[in-house]
Amino acid sequence: METDHRREKRSQTYAKVILLHSNTPGYLRNLSKQGCKISLLNPVPVMKDDVVLFRIIPDDENNIPAFKLSLKVFWTRYDSLYFSIGGTVILPEGEESKERLEKIYNYYSGIDQ
Repeated sequence: METDHRREKRSQTYAKVILLHSNTPGYLRNLSKQGCKISLLNPVPVMKDDVVLFRIIPDDENNIPAFKLSLKVFWTRYDSLYFSIGGTVILPEGEESKERLEKIYNYYSGIDQ
């Protein structure tokens, strides 16, 4: 039974992230213009509707500098290795961050490859 109600397919990603309020490292697991999933190495105290700020550190090969992004939390989950957070991407302020976000969308969707 299909339970994924996303309007847009999310591209699988493997960029590193740092959750800024706790300096918790993790990975950006998937990304679309509507949302993303991040998997952290340690659990953090967040709840639905919280807004978390994190820094995306893309791979060196894609030539995209690190930038900050906010996520409005929709869900949290534990699995055997990670504490994952999923939610809605909040567009960053500033043209430079918006350009970097667009570049990472394009990179992981295969547009720039």
